[in-house]
Amino acid sequence: MTQNEQLIHSYTLLGLPPGTGLEEAHRVYLEQLDIWNPNAIDEEANPPLYQQVKLRRQAIDEAHRAIVEYHEQSEGVGSAAASEAEGESAIAAVEPNGALSPPDEPAMNDAQPGAGWVGGATTEVLDSAPISPEAVAPVPAAAQPSSTFVQSEGKMLPEDAQQGLEDAMPANSRVVRSYGGALPDSDEVTQSSAVFQLLRWDKPAGRIILMIPALWAAFLASGGGMPSWQILLIIIVGSIATSAAGCAVNDLWDQEFDSQVARTQNRPLAAGRMSRKSAIAVLVVCCLISILLALQLNGISIQLCVAAGIVILLYPGAKRVFPVPQLVLAIAWGFAVLIGWAAVTGALSFTTFLLWLATVLWTLGFDTVYAMADQEDDRRIGLKSSALFFADKTPDVVGLFFAGTAIFMLFVGLNQGLSWQFWLSLVLATLGWLQQHRSLSKSQLRPTTRIYSDIFTQNVWLGLLLLAGMILGRPFV
Repeated sequence: MTQNEQLIHSYTLLGLPPGTGLEEAHRVYLEQLDIWNPNAIDEEANPPLYQQVKLRRQAIDEAHRAIVEYHEQSEGVGSAAASEAEGESAIAAVEPNGALSPPDEPAMNDAQPGAGWVGGATTEVLDSAPISPEAVAPVPAAAQPSSTFVQSEGKMLPEDAQQGLEDAMPANSRVVRSYGGALPDSDEVTQSSAVFQLLRWDKPAGRIILMIPALWAAFLASGGGMPSWQILLIIIVGSIATSAAGCAVNDLWDQEFDSQVARTQNRPLAAGRMSRKSAIAVLVVCCLISILLALQLNGISIQLCVAAGIVILLYPGAKRVFPVPQLVLAIAWGFAVLIGWAAVTGALSFTTFLLWLATVLWTLGFDTVYAMADQEDDRRIGLKSSALFFADKTPDVVGLFFAGTAIFMLFVGLNQGLSWQFWLSLVLATLGWLQQHRSLSKSQLRPTTRIYSDIFTQNVWLGLLLLAGMILGRPFV
């Protein structure tokens, strides 16, 4: 197969007309990654399906890489034919025998996302200069890809094997069957929506779970009374602003790595929907809001806010050098307890540190589970995580983290003299953590991404359950 053929098949594999602009090709590539995600398949339960999806994913990666390199090469020589402005032009057309098709051949009509093939395990790009406009011709219908699922080696699956593969797909699988027709229309992502995604406001669970420990501390520090509405407002808005700043910092640090990880490839910076200058501007705004809110607190709270800010800024770097970076994040999370308690009382107590330890262990637990979703990608690109560090022992270690959380919460309840409402909530939370440990252990060989996200979401509700128990279980309420 010639290099021109390989490049054409790279486009058709993504369901795009040859010559489509780089921005559109990248958008479709991200959509295909979400569809053909091997992490969504239980390898132990269905090895053939997992292997097929994994091969398809590799082929998509190779096709995208070939297209990117082609466009970079085209820009380097100033080729108008390959520029994004004329991206709708076809590059070249190849008959089944490899010859250029005549200019009057009919153009390919409906692209077929999820169909096509790459001829070879590795797709090479053109070594020569990009093809001139005079050599451009549409792709004939004969060169269109089959809708049959194919492997990256370029071998077509027999029809009976394809039918077996489709029958094996569970109803709720994120892996979809090949189909004919064009990609569904989607509105262009606006800058405002990119900012929304950068700050993870489209995923409120992550914002709430940071707010919970601060509210634990504020209500417990108030004894039988209520924290002032000013303190509660600062905690709520401050948590949102601080977590937003943390997300922006994380994406600025990890832009290069995020583009190589399945779960994070669609983040605005990694996907190229937002410039670094815009992200920095958003970060500055979030930091200014956080600082203005912190200045409304007492002296010790301000000092704790400064320390927390330093840890938050350094956390993304920890993933490069520290074997358990989730511990750094857990310490940053723990500052929510210290700040919330000091904001109410102006001092810290022994109970504060018990609650801080419970929060650190709780965060280590759910964030280690979250890191399990990225194990393969993190290992490949050289990032560190607690999931990689603990390896096969990860489910048991997560169970120990949650057990430690329950133990320190028990001491908090005893020190604060909390009543039965708190103890009921703690029993229910402990049962929830025990069930999460069992779920991880049962699917230890290859947990699916659904398990990871479910456990994270469950911990939001468990945290809120404990908050309710703390509020209702305080003496003299």
